Amino acid sequence: RPLLNWNFAAVKKLDPRLTYSRTGPASYVDEFGKIVLVGDNVPRFDHDPLTGECKGLLIEPGRTNLFAGTAEMANSMGAWLTGGPRGAQGANVKAPDGKMTAYQNVYNGTNGDLNIYYAPRDGANEMTTTNDTTYTMSVWAKLSAGASYITGIRLRTYGQNISVNYNLSTGVVVGTHENQGSDFVSSSIVEYPDNWYRCIMTFKSGTDGNQGFQIY
Repeated sequence: RPLLNWNFAAVKKLDPRLTYSRTGPASYVDEFGKIVLVGDNVPRFDHDPLTGECKGLLIEPGRTNLFAGTAEMANSMGAWLTGGPRGAQGANVKAPDGKMTAYQNVYNGTNGDLNIYYAPRDGANEMTTTNDTTYTMSVWAKLSAGASYITGIRLRTYGQNISVNYNLSTGVVVGTHENQGSDFVSSSIVEYPDNWYRCIMTFKSGTDGNQGFQIY
C-alpha cells in the first residue's frame, strides 16, 4: 500500500503537509456547475460542469487575459459594445458565475450577422499581441429563448481571417471555417448548465504586427 494517498477528488482539500501557492485570480467549476473566481494561493478543486463530479486539484500553466472587463462584459464601462445598426445591448442576464453581468446582444435586423467588439479604454495600445505566437480565444455564449434566426456564434481573427462557427442549439462546432491553414490550431465547445456553452479557438498570430479579435 502507498505510504501517501492524496485523493483530492474525494476529500476536496489539501493535506496539511502540502504547501500550495499561486499568483493572481483564477477560476474553477464548483459542484453546481457554476464558475467561481478566487484570488492568490486558493487551491481549486475543479468539477465536471454537467455531472458535478469532482476532477481533483486543478493545476495549470499561468495564463494572461488580454481583454479587460471580461468577468462583467455588460458592466465593463464601454469596453464591450454592439457593432452595427442591427443590434443593441439589452438588459443584463445571469452569467455562468451566477451574477447578473452577462452581455445580452439583441438582434433587431432581418438578415445579416451581428457582432460584439472590444473597445480599448486606455488607448489603442491597451492590448498588444506578439507575432507568430499561439493564442486562445474563448467566450461563454447562449441563445435567448425563442431564438430562430441567430442560432450560433463565430469567433474570428481580424487580418488573418481565421474563424470557427459554433451552433448554440446543438452544442457542436459547425460551418465553413476560414483559413484553417498552418496558423489554425484547434477548436472546441464545452456545455455548461443553464444552456451556456464555452466556445474555444486556438491559433497562431500573424507576422504583420496587427491582430484583431471578433465575436459574431
